[in-house]
Amino acid sequence: MAYHVRIDHLTQGSEGQQIPVDRLSVNSEDFLWIFVEAELHSDKSPKGEYYEIIDDKNESKVELDEPKLIKNQYRFSVIHNVLSKKSKYLFHFADILNKPEYEDQWEVHTI
Repeated sequence: MAYHVRIDHLTQGSEGQQIPVDRLSVNSEDFLWIFVEAELHSDKSPKGEYYEIIDDKNESKVELDEPKLIKNQYRFSVIHNVLSKKSKYLFHFADILNKPEYEDQWEVHTI
């Protein structure tokens, strides 16, 4: 078995009304759902966090709530109006956030 953590895709919209979204054009006023595939040796769910990128530095870390398992993917959520308009964020997912063995990260831009 190959252990891994991998971001698969993003969607936006309310529960049941989600549409795919490009990571470079996320609407800051809408719910954001991040789907992560993971197989870990501990059979636990991956952890997630994000940072706002200001002047090429990661600022203001926010840990994400526990994900919901949906069709073999972990769905993390960010509620509407939490992300700032026209900003950059680094979303990071891992088995252990502060000392990851398996991880993935994406830069996300809001509009």
